[in-house]
Amino acid sequence: MLNSPLSDQELAFWLKDYQVPLLNACFYFHTLLMRDYSYLFNPWLMNEMVSDRALDVLTLTANGLSSKEIASKINLSEKGVNYHLNHLREWLGAENRVHLVALAKDMRII
Repeated sequence: MLNSPLSDQELAFWLKDYQVPLLNACFYFHTLLMRDYSYLFNPWLMNEMVSDRALDVLTLTANGLSSKEIASKINLSEKGVNYHLNHLREWLGAENRVHLVALAKDMRII
């Protein structure tokens, strides 16, 4: 399998236990890198059409967090989170959160 001091069976158990958290961490760091360096290749963000705060809300929404969870994570009110989501939905023409995340991924905003 991999170069590991664990046996194949131990490694399989370890991966089973930590696969989802590892994927979530990788996705989170990927979105941070995309946020910080997206201006190099993404015209939507190059002109700051999406604020950093709205991008944080969108990224955490894409990670499956609720408005309440996002609010507590980025120190914003739940109403503020919903404001950013509604603004992004109107701007991109999305019907709901799932559609918003799909459009944002298609447009390489996240």
